[in-house]
Amino acid sequence: MLKQLDTLIGFVVVMSLVSLLITIATQMLSALLALRGLNLAKGLESLALRMDPSLAKEIPGQKKSVAKDLVDWILTDELVSDSIFSKRTAEFLMRWQRASAIRVDDVLDVLRKLSASKPPEVPQHVVDAARTILEKFDQLKRDADAKSAEGIDYRSLLPALIQREGIAAIDQVKAASDVAMRQVEAWFNSAQDRARQWFTMNTRVVTVICACIAAFGIQLDAFALLKHLSSDSELRARLFASAPSITAQAQEFKDEISPFGETAHRRAVARLTNDWPAAGKLSWSADVTSDAALQSAMWPQFTNLFTNQAEAVFYLYTNSIHTPNSADIKAMEERMAGIQTELGSAGIDLIPSPYPDLCHWIGPFPHFVGLLASAALLSLGAPFWFNSLKTLTNLRPALAQQVEKNPRAAGQQQS
Repeated sequence: MLKQLDTLIGFVVVMSLVSLLITIATQMLSALLALRGLNLAKGLESLALRMDPSLAKEIPGQKKSVAKDLVDWILTDELVSDSIFSKRTAEFLMRWQRASAIRVDDVLDVLRKLSASKPPEVPQHVVDAARTILEKFDQLKRDADAKSAEGIDYRSLLPALIQREGIAAIDQVKAASDVAMRQVEAWFNSAQDRARQWFTMNTRVVTVICACIAAFGIQLDAFALLKHLSSDSELRARLFASAPSITAQAQEFKDEISPFGETAHRRAVARLTNDWPAAGKLSWSADVTSDAALQSAMWPQFTNLFTNQAEAVFYLYTNSIHTPNSADIKAMEERMAGIQTELGSAGIDLIPSPYPDLCHWIGPFPHFVGLLASAALLSLGAPFWFNSLKTLTNLRPALAQQVEKNPRAAGQQQS
């Protein structure tokens, strides 16, 4: 019984390490392909079309809509973009020029800036589109103001503005003027949620592709691996011994890549302290698990530390925790090398030697099925395998005690 469990643990260890490599590769590809900015652009495009469907028309001579071009101008503006590339130097660089996070106030600020621009600095269709969106927003405010004003007898209230009733009436009108902003914010949040869903779907597709490449590239045959582990007790022992280290690595990497973890917080603070020394006083809250929780937990600290600059610094902070930089990519590369070393020390060679030629790459049919099985299993993702590894390693001590108490089971284990 222990032999079978150790075989399974060894198999899960290998799958966990390879899955971790795939997760790292997925994170690197997501950053290199700028998937966050791409999906944010799609979300904002849907918001623009919601406010003015006429922006769906194509730009003459170009294969994109006015809404898409407007969004590209918004996300590449120096007010919001932290790209290392010069603004709009070339169309093919657009993917890497877009910001990966933005606030609704920033959108409105850039729209006002674009609406005041003149060709050829900004294309006329972008200027017109920005003005149209701002006009729609102003119309929402006017509608809200008109609706809130219904039923208020200003003739009787205005002479007594200093009285409580008059002040309350003005407060009522003032509050109503924020209705349009709240409505736009609701649409904006909906667009942001949609962008996050698209990003999750994109990363999932990248994970599946990387799983297939890994399984076939390193010739990882799931059935052959199980057979090898079943017949090699030393390999099983080495893999079992490496399980605690692998679990620790998984937790460290999870903290590194999560935007809602202390590691990401420290990384963002380190980037901010050069220009904003007070950022070093920011403390992390373990309750942060989403953007909404981040806003709730961290915003009061920014208002206390930065007063008038709070919004600008908070934007830089949130953008930083969501966007890995070159140092983060380098750290991922180093972790990949460490995982390969870990597998090598356990007796698992990722790259078979000699490497099969193209004719035998997918080999006989059983080998091909084993490769497909590995690809399917790896596509489950690193969290699945690390949770499985934790469960199995916790189960083994209890099973070992059962075997020790049962001589017959112990005899079968020795055989």
